[in-house]
Amino acid sequence: MRIVLNEPPPPVRPAVAIGAALLILLPASVAIVALVVQGKSVPAGLIVPLALFLFPVITGLRRLFRRGSRKKPTGELVITDDTIAVSLPGTKPWQAPLLSLRVLRAAKVGLMVGNSDGAVVVPKASLTLAAADVVTAVHAALAALPDGPSLAHFLTERDQAAAALEKRPLVATYGVAAVIAVVFAIEWFAGALSQGQVLLELGAARRDLVLAGGGQGLWRIPAAALMHGHVLHLVLNGTTLLVLGPILERWLGKWRFLLVLLGGALIGTGASALLRADMATVGLSGGLFALLGALATATLRYRTAPLIGPRLPARAWVILLVTNAAITLAPGVDAWAHVGGALAGALIALPLTPSVKNGERVPSLVKERGAMGAALVVIAIYVAGLGGMALHAL
Repeated sequence: MRIVLNEPPPPVRPAVAIGAALLILLPASVAIVALVVQGKSVPAGLIVPLALFLFPVITGLRRLFRRGSRKKPTGELVITDDTIAVSLPGTKPWQAPLLSLRVLRAAKVGLMVGNSDGAVVVPKASLTLAAADVVTAVHAALAALPDGPSLAHFLTERDQAAAALEKRPLVATYGVAAVIAVVFAIEWFAGALSQGQVLLELGAARRDLVLAGGGQGLWRIPAAALMHGHVLHLVLNGTTLLVLGPILERWLGKWRFLLVLLGGALIGTGASALLRADMATVGLSGGLFALLGALATATLRYRTAPLIGPRLPARAWVILLVTNAAITLAPGVDAWAHVGGALAGALIALPLTPSVKNGERVPSLVKERGAMGAALVVIAIYVAGLGGMALHAL
C-alpha cells in the first residue's frame, strides 16, 4: 500500500505571521532607534518583543521565498507485508518492521506511528487518506504475520490508554490559572497595580520583609509567587501556563505537575527574594521556568526512548533558549526567579518521572501517594501564604 503525503502546511500562514510580527517589531524598532539616538537606555519592554517576534518574521520570509522558488514537494507512506516507511517533506525518512511497532494512533493531529527507536507524526493535512484507514491497513498487514494479532491488540490498548490520557481534565492547570486571576483581582481592587507601596504591603517578597522578625515574613514567598505586577505580566505568565500546563499535566498527572509548578515557584521566588537585597519580586515565572526545566529533564532522559515521555526537538529548544534568555537578561526582569525555577524544575522532575534502563521504562522513585502527599504540603504552604496576605492586608 502506497499513500502520497503532501508537504505539511505551516501552523500559521507565512504572510499572517510576518504581518502580525511586524505590527509589534516596527514600532519597537523605531522606539529603540529614537532612544539610542537620544543617548537614553532602552527598556526591557522594547527589547523583549524584538527577541520574541523576530523569529516568526525570518521563518515566514523563508517559507515565502521557498514556496515561490520551487514546486511543493511530496512524500509517501508505504506499507508492505512486514514493513512501514514514512518519507515526509522536511523530516528525516523513517522506516520500521511492523512487528517492532509500539505506537499506532489515528489522533486529532494526524497519524502517530513509532517504535522504541523512533517515532513520526504525519500531520492530518499531509494525508491523502484518513488516518483511521491507515491504521486499519496496518492491522490487516499485522494479521498475516506471526504474533501479529497479539501486537495489534497491544497497539489498540495503547491507543485507548493514550486517548483516555488526552481526555484527562486539566484540574491543576486551570485551578492555578483561576487562583492567580483571583489574586490579581484582589491586587487590582487594593490599588497595588498603581502603587508600589501597596504591592509591598499586600505581599511582594523582598529580603528585609521576608526575614523581618526572625522569618515572620516567610509567608510572602508563596504569596508573591501568585501575585503579578501589571496586566501584561499576568497575560504573559497566564498564556505560558495555558500552553505548557496541558502538556506536562497530562504527562505527569496533577499531583506531580503541581509539585513541579508550585515547588519551582517557591524556590524561584525565594531565591529572588533572598539573593536580591533591594528588589521586591512577584509572579509565577519561577514555576513556569520550572516546567521548562522539567521538560528539559524529559528531553535529555528520553533522548534514546522517544515513546516514554515528551521531548522537544533541538530547533524548538534553540527558540526557547534564545527567547527566554532575551527575556531573562532584559533590564527589570527577575533573572534569579527564572534561573532558580528552571534548576528547581529540572531537579524536582528527576525523582518524579520514570527513568530508562536498556531502552525500557523504569518506574519513578516517588510513588503516586508520595507525590500526592508532597503536593498537598506545598499547597498548604500556599494557603498559609494567602492567609498571611489576608491578615496583613486587614
